[in-house]
Amino acid sequence: MRWYKADTSLFCHITRQLLQNVHVSQKLIMSNCTGLQCDYQLSVNAYYENIINVLTYAANLSVPRLSANTCKPYWSSELQQLKEDSMQAHRT
Repeated sequence: MRWYKADTSLFCHITRQLLQNVHVSQKLIMSNCTGLQCDYQLSVNAYYENIINVLTYAANLSVPRLSANTCKPYWSSELQQLKEDSMQAHRT
């Protein structure tokens, strides 16, 4: 992901809209703990997953992705061979 080329306004708009719809479980608000055991772990995990899903969805729509090869325009088959030869020399 290339955040430096992202449409951050779009990312913020999408996350703002979608996070408003993320449900907060009553178990998170009114937790019931006995000793070290609490009954809200599944609710916390679900809430966390929902937030991550929103952020991932927004990023997929607003942040360009480039293949690894486009990040190395200087790389050539000759350089690849030199790299492989160097790695082979260090193994022996």
